[in-house]
Amino acid sequence: MADITQQSIDDDLLQPSVPWQGNRREVLRLTVASLVGLMFAGCKSSSSGGNVDTGAIDIPGGWSMLPAGVAAAFYNRRLLTEPTFASYHTFFTAQGFQFIPERVKLATDTPGSGPTTRDPERVPPRLVAIAPSFRRFTLNDPSHTAISIAATVIGNRILVTSCAATVNHKPFGISSFEIVEIDPQGQPVRHPIAVELLQNAPPEGIAGQLGRPTARFAPFPAGTALPEQELARRAPSSVNPEMARIAYNNILNDRFARPLYPTGAVDTLLAETPIVQKLSVVNQLFYVGAESGPCCCCCCCCCCNGSCSCCAA
Repeated sequence: MADITQQSIDDDLLQPSVPWQGNRREVLRLTVASLVGLMFAGCKSSSSGGNVDTGAIDIPGGWSMLPAGVAAAFYNRRLLTEPTFASYHTFFTAQGFQFIPERVKLATDTPGSGPTTRDPERVPPRLVAIAPSFRRFTLNDPSHTAISIAATVIGNRILVTSCAATVNHKPFGISSFEIVEIDPQGQPVRHPIAVELLQNAPPEGIAGQLGRPTARFAPFPAGTALPEQELARRAPSSVNPEMARIAYNNILNDRFARPLYPTGAVDTLLAETPIVQKLSVVNQLFYVGAESGPCCCCCCCCCCNGSCSCCAA
């Protein structure tokens, strides 16, 4: 992919919103350019000038994991200022969890062909952001808890949820998960899921035991307004566990988490990737069909030091 300079970003932002046809790589290039330009609008300093990191990871199913710099900027400038996401962030930071912008993952679906409306004032029609927590632990601790806050943007709506995982240390392994929702009063609503249940029961059965979700889509003014039928079309017919796998692997191996683990511990946790992927399916089944509207993802529970990655897409 060709480098995107600040000038090319500015040129993209000056273009009117018009129907546009192109291949997937070009759509992704424009997505990165528009997002970066939007995030850094009004603060073109040395941090936003020059060449912009355009590295992206292709995900089967038409999704792409966007560059770390774009994800961090989206987190700082859009998510932390969004009231629902901010309520989750406030709740977990009060418990001692830290959320590092550099660790945030941001994915978008990029259509392979067909007309696309490019509006420089709006973010792409469908985004999934995963903000994993970070909290140091020692090997003398019997276990640690990892949290991820996940935001799904569809059009001009956003759904925020979170997931927690308990990771045992002796031996290392995931012992339990729970979907955690923060109600309007700022109180947690917990939906626990035992690992044994994930290992032995079908996803539909597990989701049916979790009750009803309380999270609801909220307005997201930075989003792209879509008609109801388009919102429904963009809701997936199936989840994308591959996104969960990539996020789980990436967060466990980043420069913050990996040094905390003894030799072999990360590999042991990575061996549990199928459980995390199954959790992503359960998570989506829990939310799809609820009154909250169409959902393409939610919690990401990647169990590392703050990596909960049960993200479905």
